[in-house]
Amino acid sequence: MSKGAIKKAVTLYEVTGFGFEPSYFWMWKTPNPAAAGLFAVVSPGFSMVEAGWEANADGLLTLQNKADDDALKKLATTLIKQPARVTVFRNVRYFDAEAAAMRGPADVYVNRGTIAAIYPANSVIRDGATVIDGSGQTLLPGLWDMHAHLGRWDAILHMAAGVTGVRDMGNINDALNILKDKVDAGDFIGPRIIPTGFIEGQSPYSAKLGIVVNDLDEAKRAVDWYSQKGYQQIKLYNSMRPEWIQPLTAYAKERGIRVSGHIPAFMRAEEAVRAGYDEIQHINQVMLNFLVKKDDDTRTLLRFYLVGDNANQIDLDSQAVNDFVKLLVDKKVAIDATMATFEYFYLQRQGAPNPTFKMVANNVPPTVRRGWLSNSMDVNDKNEVPFRESYAKLLALVKKMHDAGVPLLAGTDEVAGFSLHRELELYVMAGISPLEVLKIATWNGAKYSQVLARTGSITVGKDADLILINGDPSKNITDIRKVSVVMKAGALYLPQVLYPAVGVKPFVNAPKIAHFVTKGE
Repeated sequence: MSKGAIKKAVTLYEVTGFGFEPSYFWMWKTPNPAAAGLFAVVSPGFSMVEAGWEANADGLLTLQNKADDDALKKLATTLIKQPARVTVFRNVRYFDAEAAAMRGPADVYVNRGTIAAIYPANSVIRDGATVIDGSGQTLLPGLWDMHAHLGRWDAILHMAAGVTGVRDMGNINDALNILKDKVDAGDFIGPRIIPTGFIEGQSPYSAKLGIVVNDLDEAKRAVDWYSQKGYQQIKLYNSMRPEWIQPLTAYAKERGIRVSGHIPAFMRAEEAVRAGYDEIQHINQVMLNFLVKKDDDTRTLLRFYLVGDNANQIDLDSQAVNDFVKLLVDKKVAIDATMATFEYFYLQRQGAPNPTFKMVANNVPPTVRRGWLSNSMDVNDKNEVPFRESYAKLLALVKKMHDAGVPLLAGTDEVAGFSLHRELELYVMAGISPLEVLKIATWNGAKYSQVLARTGSITVGKDADLILINGDPSKNITDIRKVSVVMKAGALYLPQVLYPAVGVKPFVNAPKIAHFVTKGE
């Protein structure tokens, strides 16, 4: 490192095991590392560097990112398994996603990354193959998380949890596209990534993701930017002006782009739907339709507290609710409810176990487990009962919409993998059958990511995005965590080794697999 004419050496240290991803810091290089002093901690948008040496921050970050890239590439090289040309999932129950029904037992054949055939169980294998013993296990299409904000190490956690498809709902565009390129090339472990174009209005409350715009013309240029790069959906955020929504959605749809998002402040969900929304993110944004007043500023935390304090008073059988649900059905508007996020928002007292993640808390790294003891919402003696009642009302609203024919999506906006498992459990708790919930997490995910022709079901000719479950989630949805094998486009990933790479204790062991080879052999 340089400070004028002075040059000194520093060393990068990587610490693993405390969180899902490594922590990095820079120390002065000395003959005795134990005596070295801290030189810098750097990350995108933040740096802490010894006084006088601040000019080195960008160079340190470049070197650190290279080290992080190398770590991720090494994991991909060692943990992605390339089976023989033919792979057989032997003697499995398998999920017919379109019909929302279990079939089998059967042998499911995969050839060159494509589902090649489905035979009765214990069929005669006519050529060499990688054979995966699925006795007593269930084969599902890969799961979809329809509301992620994907990070580099999150991608591994998704795959370990059986999430082979992710719809990213807002990110730093360059960073996401670089990550997608590396995953698609096989350099990094990760799911299929479907990016959504994030557009936010300029305000003191703006989320600094995607593209932030000052007026309608800039918003249309943002749509063009996304359209010209092949994006198929945009997400509008809280600070968009209500008067922009109808012309902007019309402009997007002329270019074949779906429109989704939060409901902009000073607007109601009904107005957004009539203006052209195809999808609404978050169950609170739906419930706010019956609660907001003209001057309520839902760019603030009011969008959470207004629901927590008052949703319990909403009559779901009222004319207003029935009319709105009918509007959603008539307009074919999908709902990305993210129930897992709101579970701990409304139910967790500070310092108490997180209800969304308590079932996996003993498997995760210590800093993650500790972080789950805090809640960004203030659940206290005064609001604990109405919050709990309001969350129950949100679950009931999800069930009501499903029964009426509103398409539901399984998205999380939370910790990769584990949140989706809980989201599915919560849909079952709401009263939706496990089979229907599995369809939401597979078929609906692929359909609303506009890749259903390629994936989303166990169908001959489709890409082999498959997960093997050591149990039967159609009978016990909690079995969804027992993912023993993940396949994406024919490549195999074993949660038994993926989870430890991100500091997590595995939930089940891999099944017996014959004719196994490592990528590159």
